[in-house]
Amino acid sequence: MFLEKKPISQILLLFTAPLLLLLVGLQGGVALYFSFDALQMALGRAVQTRTMAVSYEISSYLQKVRYNALLLADFAATDEGLGGYLNRVGGLVESNAVEVVVVLADGRRAHYVRSGEHASGVWRDSGEIGGRPDGYDFLSRDIKGLRVGEVAVSRVVPARVLVQGPFESELTSMPVIRFSTPVKGPDGGVGGALSLLVAADHLGTILTYLQSDDSPLQSFQRRPARRFSYFADPRGWILYESASEQNKTCQPVQSRQDVRGTLGLPGMAGAFLPSDEYRSFWSGIAGARKKEPSLTQHWEHGDGLFFPTIMMEAGAPVLYRISDDAPPQVWGVAFSVDRSLLPHVLGSRQAAILCAVGVAVLAVSALVLYFVGRFCGAPLLRLARRVESAALQPSPEPVEEVFRGYEVQTLQRAVNAMIRTMGLQAAEIEEKTRKLTHYANLQQVDFAEELSPAQEFEHSALGVLKGSSESIRRLKADIGRAAQVDADILIEGETGTGKQLTAEAVHKASRRCNGPLVPINCGALDENLLLDALFGHRKGAYSGAETDRDGAFVHAHGGTLFLDEIQSASSKVQQALLRAIASRRIRPLGADAEYAVDVRVICATNVDLQEEIAAGRFRQDLYYRIKVLSLRTPPLREHLESIPALTAFFLDRAREVLGLPHLALTKGAMQTLMQYSWPGNVRELENCILQAAVNAREGLIHSADIPVGRAGEPAAGASQWRPFAAGQGHGADGERRDAGRASVPAGGQGDEPFSATGQAMPEAPPARGPVRGGQVVPAGVKDAGLQGLNERQIKALEHLRTHRSMTRREYMALFTYDISDRTAGRDLQGLFERGLVTRSGAGPATAYRLAV
Repeated sequence: MFLEKKPISQILLLFTAPLLLLLVGLQGGVALYFSFDALQMALGRAVQTRTMAVSYEISSYLQKVRYNALLLADFAATDEGLGGYLNRVGGLVESNAVEVVVVLADGRRAHYVRSGEHASGVWRDSGEIGGRPDGYDFLSRDIKGLRVGEVAVSRVVPARVLVQGPFESELTSMPVIRFSTPVKGPDGGVGGALSLLVAADHLGTILTYLQSDDSPLQSFQRRPARRFSYFADPRGWILYESASEQNKTCQPVQSRQDVRGTLGLPGMAGAFLPSDEYRSFWSGIAGARKKEPSLTQHWEHGDGLFFPTIMMEAGAPVLYRISDDAPPQVWGVAFSVDRSLLPHVLGSRQAAILCAVGVAVLAVSALVLYFVGRFCGAPLLRLARRVESAALQPSPEPVEEVFRGYEVQTLQRAVNAMIRTMGLQAAEIEEKTRKLTHYANLQQVDFAEELSPAQEFEHSALGVLKGSSESIRRLKADIGRAAQVDADILIEGETGTGKQLTAEAVHKASRRCNGPLVPINCGALDENLLLDALFGHRKGAYSGAETDRDGAFVHAHGGTLFLDEIQSASSKVQQALLRAIASRRIRPLGADAEYAVDVRVICATNVDLQEEIAAGRFRQDLYYRIKVLSLRTPPLREHLESIPALTAFFLDRAREVLGLPHLALTKGAMQTLMQYSWPGNVRELENCILQAAVNAREGLIHSADIPVGRAGEPAAGASQWRPFAAGQGHGADGERRDAGRASVPAGGQGDEPFSATGQAMPEAPPARGPVRGGQVVPAGVKDAGLQGLNERQIKALEHLRTHRSMTRREYMALFTYDISDRTAGRDLQGLFERGLVTRSGAGPATAYRLAV
């Protein structure tokens, strides 16, 4: 089947993705529906707000004209008269006023028309002016029932208005709004009537302004063709609408588009009365008559748009008050029409967002399902891997993980049952193997079988390098060749690799074998002591030099001078050595003449002298002077096959030192020795054998007695043993520890330092401590606390003598081989417990200082 080999994540995605897309689509449709509903409500309220603003503006205009009519009526009753007031103020107050007629009860009449910026008055005795009756009886019908201070307003009506031209007055027909109000008589009653006519076209101006970009109602740029306002009287006649680019006259054009009805009134040819089919309009008229606003909305499709547009028409009554305290009356109805594209824009954008969300949901769901599939399938895969690994392991273990799911747990129980069966079988095999291995490890090592005949012969010859590996055979061959010539030699090798034994072998095999071999440890002496030890001094050379003293060059005359740790010599010592080696002549400090010496110089170092030269700490000319021949002592890790021979040699020594003639080593212990990396080289092996011999029970060294760490480093205390007394053991490089002892003044008394040139030193050598196993103890350190210190701790005390403080990291950097943090911390803790150092701080930043 198609889905049989598919991962769980793909199967989940195949069935879940369509469902997720369907849910996203349904959610988007519901959101779009409610969005359209909210948008319809918001747009409806916006249209209603605009319509009410138009209604309010027209009502405000009517009230303003009413106030102007009252003002004119008040001046008509004064002695100045209306004409005097108009001449004084420069014309009618209302800019849209076209005619003012005043008829008093005593028969006086005044007729004012607008001419430019001034008003002109014409008195007529006839009852008609221009064929229009304007006598008191005629005007009294307009103010019938009105009190002084009240103004009646007419509908928009056509009228023949006398317009003052440049030369004469003429009658013009136009739609006007007549405001009529009583004129106050001398007795306080009605003493006449005033009629104020204003041009009705100003209504179109108001509609146009509120639809323009200058309108305070304008919020954002809109297409003007999709919205407009119009005005109708309470009878339903549409009289004016807002002007547009296609209609500049404010006559009803857009409002009667696609609508049937009656067009034209006497004197107003553009007026339009819609038919009853225009339900939204007539519902607005009906609501306005009740002084209530109206709103109708319906959706329109077309114009090639995918989403519909919405058409909204709102109506609001235009109210008028004949006085401030009179109730409002419906004078007209203001309408606003808005055809908005926002639903289409919203729908298009929401559709795009819905598509993007669908893609995102599909991607996220795919990612989630992928991880869900991995989460569900991970237990099965882990269980499968455990079963596969169990088949490869000799001792399989049951799967103890807690898995989710009944099926996985059932499979886990079955697999665990199988693994337990395999484990029982493997345990039986392992037990048998362990018994055989334990029996074999308890067997003593037969060194006669472990060592070849050549190694056995070398074992019987003391003082010969042990081992038969390729590197040891090469070293022996190089020693043989170097012994045949009388040239200076440089021996390079790590600490503990037997550099002094190599020098002794060269000396014994050379023609100088009958001469002395004088070793000097340059790293154990400071500059003045080293110069004194090498070249000697004469009596009186410096204060305290009471006798003559011959240096190491004199003592080694006819033999070999071995200089260990040559890299530790100061620049002054290097300069003196260069001259002495080059000329084979020395001048003790305080001497007047030079003395010739016949000495072969062998130098040893445990660092790379080329790096020291590059760092400026070693002279290059001295390097080439001492490196006529060079030998390299290999580290023990490069010839592990030499361990049996070395172990046999050191085991013999341990038997002699500890008085255990029957001391033996098991094969398991030998295997442990062969598997260790030996960073301390031969010296570490020697100390390890001795400590194991001390810890051995019943004279047999087992693997557990071997004091080496599990992670490739010596165990605690492995390097603290001193198997031999001073002068018998091995020094810093596996050489004899009495190197330099014969030439170092005991206690620092009786002798004074001198240079190779014989020049007196300006001051006495600095204080120094006693010699312990070839190491000079730093001055100021109590002698009572030196017993049991290892070489690393003594070197730390030497470092603290010349430095103010030292951290654990700086202590670890003093050695060419790696030591662990645990070993370093144990060494420094031992110095602190003995009272040799003080410490301050905490953690890795703890600083150790020399105790005073």
